[in-house]
Parts: sequence; C-alpha cells; structure tokens
Amino acid sequence: MKKITLLALVLVLFVANACKKSSSTNSGKLFLEITVNGQTYTEDLADIGGTGFGGETSCTNKPGFVQFSGMIETSQVLFEAYFFHHENEVDFGSPGSASARLVDIKNYYYNFNGACNANFDLNIDFEDKRLSNPACLVESTGKTHTVESITLTETTSTEKRYVISGSFSCTLRNSNNVSFPLTGKYRTTVRTLR
Repeated sequence: MKKITLLALVLVLFVANACKKSSSTNSGKLFLEITVNGQTYTEDLADIGGTGFGGETSCTNKPGFVQFSGMIETSQVLFEAYFFHHENEVDFGSPGSASARLVDIKNYYYNFNGACNANFDLNIDFEDKRLSNPACLVESTGKTHTVESITLTETTSTEKRYVISGSFSCTLRNSNNVSFPLTGKYRTTVRTLR
C-alpha cells in the first residue's frame, strides 16, 4: 500500500511538471539513468524532493528520510532507487562528495534481516520482467556508489534544499543464477530540516 501511495504521488508530480516549460540545460535537470545488458535507460524526473518516508532511523539512531529517487520501467525491466539521508541539517553534514553504500532494497528499505541505512545509502531494486521470477539480487561484492556533488540550492526558515548528483555500479544475479553488470547515475533533490 505504501508503494502504491508513493507511486500515485510521483505520477501527480510528473503530470504537474509536464505542464511547465523549462529553459534549463540537461546538466541542470533531475534524472535517473541506468545501463544494463548494453542498453541505456533514462528517466527525466520531476522535482520529487521531499517525497518518500520520514521518521526512518539510521544505523547511528539519527532521524532519516528515505527519498524516492526515481523508477524506470519498460516491458523488459523495472528499476527503482531510494536515497537515504539524515533528516536534520545538523546530521546531514556539510555539502561535498562522499563514498556511500549501494544496497539491495530488499534488505534495507524493507528492513529485512535487521539491516539499517547509513547517510547517503542508495537502495536499489531491479527486476528482469522477461523471467517468470523477475527478482534480481545485488551481489555483495563489487558494489560502488559515489555521491559526486551536493549543492545547496535553497534555504528557508525551516529547511534547506540540496541537489545531489551521483553514480553507482554493481553486479546483479537473476533467478536463473546468471550474473550481469548494472551502472547508473542520477541527479535528485533532497530537503533537510533546520
């Protein structure tokens, strides 16, 4: 139910954004891009900053926010990404770049196996819809996620808004026990409380 509500909210934001005329260049747009099996998929994202689930707890017991960071779906693949960040400005840290974790959404977002998120974790999910069991697992070795830039774009009396750009790569294993690489990059927004 939580996923359906979030998807409905994101669709409303996409429709609202489609009615706006943008004069920004591609480098300024929000996007999610993945390359898998030699095919690149890109999704332009509406301003989705602030959508997700607050009140999550990080591994350090600081308040966190699971930020919806996009979905790519075709007749063959489904990919979702969620960016975890500390909810309060004091816990978020200073803008810059950082190495962060790339984690399988099944273990972290859904809190299976008692896992917890750390600041700047990217939770991903990939399905190969051509298979009868489409679920794919993120293999435990060779995963990278780099937050390449964090830019403060707006400050109000109650929050700060940042644009975050990053890249990631991993090896996935499908239900037929076949492994294959996935790479990607994104540009999204997050908000922290002051």
